[in-house]
Amino acid sequence: LHVPIIDTFQPRFIGRDERGEGVALPVPWQPPGNGAEAICLAADISVGGPVAAAIPGKATPAPNPDLSLRILSDASGPDVAAFARVERIEHGVAAVRIEMWSREGLVGIGASSSLLVA
Repeated sequence: LHVPIIDTFQPRFIGRDERGEGVALPVPWQPPGNGAEAICLAADISVGGPVAAAIPGKATPAPNPDLSLRILSDASGPDVAAFARVERIEHGVAAVRIEMWSREGLVGIGASSSLLVA
């Protein structure tokens, strides 16, 4: 499966913990003031893995995330990370909790209602 956003922004899996599955990606723009866009990218990219894991046996769940994010501060440092966890799936929609992190700590929180198209 070829996903252009993955090729472009080069996210990497950074592990699982109580927050969910984590991905990190390099901040693609030079500071200052561009961290919010990187935070949004990390949040968007973070949804796919947990949703796919929550519905085993489907070849490609193809989550289409509808994000609602609150940015708490600008991301600083070379990378931004997002942790996503599926809270519930019902009637073809996955509810996903998202936390975004940067060098200074928690920089955003959000949720995704992800329509599952198979």
